[in-house]
Amino acid sequence: REGDLAAARVRTHGERLAHAYGTASLYVRYNTGREVADNGARLARALARAVAAWPTEVRRIVLVGHSMGGLVARAACHAALDAEHEWIHRATDVVYLGTPHLGAPLARGVHVAAGMLARAPETRGVTRLLDHRSPGVCDLTTGQLPAATRPLPDAIRHRLLAATLTRDPRHPLGRALGDLMVHPASGSGRSRRRDAGLGEDVVVQGGIDHFDLLSDPRVGDQLVDWLSADASSQPAPATG
Repeated sequence: REGDLAAARVRTHGERLAHAYGTASLYVRYNTGREVADNGARLARALARAVAAWPTEVRRIVLVGHSMGGLVARAACHAALDAEHEWIHRATDVVYLGTPHLGAPLARGVHVAAGMLARAPETRGVTRLLDHRSPGVCDLTTGQLPAATRPLPDAIRHRLLAATLTRDPRHPLGRALGDLMVHPASGSGRSRRRDAGLGEDVVVQGGIDHFDLLSDPRVGDQLVDWLSADASSQPAPATG
């Protein structure tokens, strides 16, 4: 059937949402060397310009961020609120795919290693090399954003999707390795010690690595399910 053939040709999450709801997608690249807050402020301004120039009325905005991109998307919302960009009041959802809300193990490992190597004169040269990490990578150590001046509007729903290499997300190995880059607790925004305060709308998918989150059909299905609420309002644009 024609509808089935069209669905089979879908390749990206943006295409999947366009097929399901007729959305328009903007794909944003950012400088990973900059601080997350800086990238967020730049994204907030770029969205303000895009909405102002959009040929039709923009009724709904959904931000989808992968990995560090999720932190950038959240920072953009705070920056938009502080700068009083009008688009923040049209934002309904922020979706985080494998975002290290509580920090990424690799970034933390480098941070700890730099501190340990700095103790010995023989290894201080290596420490100086490790300390040349970019501000953006340093932000991944904890995943925390600068203190927000105001909370985001309650109307914005935060959707968190984490992944594990094991098919069973509850498997001990899956809990330990996560998606190879982000642990399930960090991707879910909640551990025994910390809570990112993003709510409980969390899904952990098994059998997916960090970069498969960008294209796995199960992730696309979850996006469609999450964004089905008020789909008649034609969410456009969505960023990813």
